[in-house]
Amino acid sequence: MKKALFTVICTAAVLSLTACNSTNTSTNSSAMESTANSSQNQTSTVSTNANAPAESSTAPESSAQSEPSEPAPEEPDPETPKATYAFQREDGGVEILNGGDEGTEVTIPDTINDMAVVGIKGRPNMTYFPNAKTITLPKTLRDIDDYAFSGCSELTEITIPPSVEDIGEYAFLNCTSLSSITFNEGLTEISTGAFSGCTSLKKITLPNSLQELEQGAFDYDADVTVTYQGKSYTPENIGDLYALLYDY
Repeated sequence: MKKALFTVICTAAVLSLTACNSTNTSTNSSAMESTANSSQNQTSTVSTNANAPAESSTAPESSAQSEPSEPAPEEPDPETPKATYAFQREDGGVEILNGGDEGTEVTIPDTINDMAVVGIKGRPNMTYFPNAKTITLPKTLRDIDDYAFSGCSELTEITIPPSVEDIGEYAFLNCTSLSSITFNEGLTEISTGAFSGCTSLKKITLPNSLQELEQGAFDYDADVTVTYQGKSYTPENIGDLYALLYDY
């Protein structure tokens, strides 16, 4: 009886120990599996970070900054008045009646309202380009009329285009700073007083095409040397040039 009871107790103890070992083994297996999963997850995260592009130390520019901005419209210069001209129709184009440009470098347009500028007129005792140091004339111009640039005391140089045929009376009267004037072939007439009062003008070469030089085109006492067809004329013999070209 005692021996049977001992056997039952020992069997129960073995079963209990076996169950405990089984539980521990299951727990250890779960712990190892959890550790393995954690290790695997950690490796995946590192791999993802390793493949990710490196962060830039500079913040990316916005699309608004990357797109080129349109230039701001230029504001008109209040110190540069817009040139305006009064004009009238003339044979083959228009004739400017007065200037409206007060700049120092004046360019008179070739056309106004799509019509060629063929003439420039002036008026006695009126100065229409008071500050002009240089004046560029239209390539279409035929006539520089009476008083056109009279009183332009700041004007220093001018070129007469080959299209010009006639320079009117007192056209450059009292242009006291005018020291250089260039003529082109095509000019046929220079009228009375055209360059009177041009005290800075020392040398002029007239084109061979010139046919008429009216008396007093230059001041008789002006210190200017005029060359025409290879011969030079000074105040002492300028009368010979007038006699040669004056249409009596």
